[in-house]
Amino acid sequence: MLRNELVPLINLDELFNFKAQRNARQQLIVVQFGPTKVALLVDELFGELQAVIKPLHPLLRPVKAVSGTTLLNDGSVGFVLDIPALIQLATSYEKHELEEDTRWQERADD
Repeated sequence: MLRNELVPLINLDELFNFKAQRNARQQLIVVQFGPTKVALLVDELFGELQAVIKPLHPLLRPVKAVSGTTLLNDGSVGFVLDIPALIQLATSYEKHELEEDTRWQERADD
């Protein structure tokens, strides 16, 4: 809940099926596109940086909700998230999970 408003949580590790080693402390980033706000659960924040965003390599284009890449200060590659696509992907994933739960419950009731 953020300022008396319920904000959906998106766990990026789960959404992208990462098997990352968890830090003891994770953080939330609230982003907004239009009227929709979501909270992103992240392992680490690096702060602000100026970045040159490169288009995705053709092999990575099928990855939904990622719009580009950039080089971080330590030389590693960072992914640039497409927030509208991320919200849509998470919403459709959540609807699918809800439908699966409903189907399971209907089978259990039979």
